[in-house]
Amino acid sequence: MKKHKLTFSLKALAFLIVLIVVFGQIITAQTYEFKGKVIDKETKEQKLFASISISNSNIGTVTNAEGNFLIKVPDDKSNQNLIVSYIGYKNAEIPLSTLKKGVQNIIEIESKNVKLSTIIATPKEPEEIVRAMLSNLDNKYYTDKAMLEAFYRESIKERRHYQTLAEAVVNIYKAPNRAVFGHDQVNIEKGRKNINTKNIDTLLVKLRGGPRVLMYLDLVKNPSMILNDDYIKFYTYKIENIVSIDNKPHYVISFTQQPYVNFPLYSGKFYVDMEKLALREAIFSMNMINSVEVQRRFLRKKPLFMKFEPKYANYHIKYEEIDGKYMFDYARATINFVCDYKHKLFKNRYTITSEMVVTDRKFDNVQPFEKHQQFYSNQILSENLSSFSDEAFWGNKNIIDPTKDINKAIQKLIKK
Repeated sequence: MKKHKLTFSLKALAFLIVLIVVFGQIITAQTYEFKGKVIDKETKEQKLFASISISNSNIGTVTNAEGNFLIKVPDDKSNQNLIVSYIGYKNAEIPLSTLKKGVQNIIEIESKNVKLSTIIATPKEPEEIVRAMLSNLDNKYYTDKAMLEAFYRESIKERRHYQTLAEAVVNIYKAPNRAVFGHDQVNIEKGRKNINTKNIDTLLVKLRGGPRVLMYLDLVKNPSMILNDDYIKFYTYKIENIVSIDNKPHYVISFTQQPYVNFPLYSGKFYVDMEKLALREAIFSMNMINSVEVQRRFLRKKPLFMKFEPKYANYHIKYEEIDGKYMFDYARATINFVCDYKHKLFKNRYTITSEMVVTDRKFDNVQPFEKHQQFYSNQILSENLSSFSDEAFWGNKNIIDPTKDINKAIQKLIKK
């Protein structure tokens, strides 16, 4: 039985994928765990990827794709408030003392409309606002070195079945923006994985770079093909609305690729702090035009007679305001593609999801990692981790609460 290797690479704002053809927890006494679901107060609709933080601390996480969260809080922070932030909604602040420990708490948030007429007070062209996001960086963003702790999860699904699950607590050295030779570094503190070979049909998919590649989504530090001076002119910008984030008004600026541009760029929305003209959040997708160029972005080599067709590549990033300056806080990327292999009756559809949230930050005595401690873009996370163990694996580390389908997969893998 022959094995072939297929590698897809989309640098900066994407992944490097390798396809191989083949026929109850324990929390320390000083830590409390709080669980909850964030919903709209009126509609009861669950709120996906809402920001969760603890007041007067650097502790944070996000809700999952079902609006659920869990957060672990040290005893010395138990008198603080839980803060929930979501686009277009008032911040919810709930004293931790009023929440039940270890059981589901329902957090209701109220929408907050900001009148579009507010723009009249400060008339600006949308492209001018976009360009302003990358000016006066030192006044808007934290540009010095910092050490971030984050939780990272990647999953690879063939249709509805998981091939691979990998999770890790990672440490991120954020190099100063002005560093000539410095760059962001990633260190894997602890992690676990499992490859479910029973569900592998035609291809074993591997993701290279993992948390290291997600750091390229920091658009302020890596303008890439959206905010780079050479590419801004290739987009049409429009002020769509004004919404509230963290109880502050934000421009909603849409951007679309100019019709005369015949290579794939991006489309989406920026959420921009109206007062500081700083990027707070961005949701965008790669445009799947010019199939030859799209495939070139992903594909480096493939087995003979295999057809590769990317369907979509979606991205979501957030910045968190810390002491008056914004810091990169959250990144999520999802790539979906189809592989059609000769003599196969059905096409194989795959979805890769990679997600990372900053759970803690340190600013003092920060030093870069030694070379042997770093995780590089050419490495495969799942090949550097041990298999799934017990439910108490994470201890008091903050993680992203698993969705139901991932949780079921994890439980099966733990039992195995």
